[in-house]
Amino acid sequence: MQSGERIDPITGFADKRTLELTADLVLAQARKRKHATSVIVLRLDDADDVAVRDASMSLALRASVRGVDHLFKTADRTLVVLLPMSSFDGVAKVVLRVARLCDRPFGYGAAMAPTDGWKIERLVAAATSRVRAFPLAF
Repeated sequence: MQSGERIDPITGFADKRTLELTADLVLAQARKRKHATSVIVLRLDDADDVAVRDASMSLALRASVRGVDHLFKTADRTLVVLLPMSSFDGVAKVVLRVARLCDRPFGYGAAMAPTDGWKIERLVAAATSRVRAFPLAF
């Protein structure tokens, strides 16, 4: 845990500030090694029981990512996944796994460095602008 890191009590994911600090390190390393890095922004639909919704999604995400990936809750209904050394193929794998495991509707968008830039703010903005509902037809 980083100094000053705040953890969401339901999901166990770190906050936006920790995302910024972690992403700076991950993106610097990716740029140096010429590796792609992807970002997924997940928007959770409103639900009567927010705690159940958040818990369901956090369990699905934890079961769907690799050990090197990073999970963050940056706003009330927004989760961010940082996928080092991953292209859009990695994004598709994560989103499909989450859809199979999560019983709650969600939307997602993705961005990739270097295509969408090397700053986390830019990557999150690009991913957010691409958020679309995921059809839960599994």
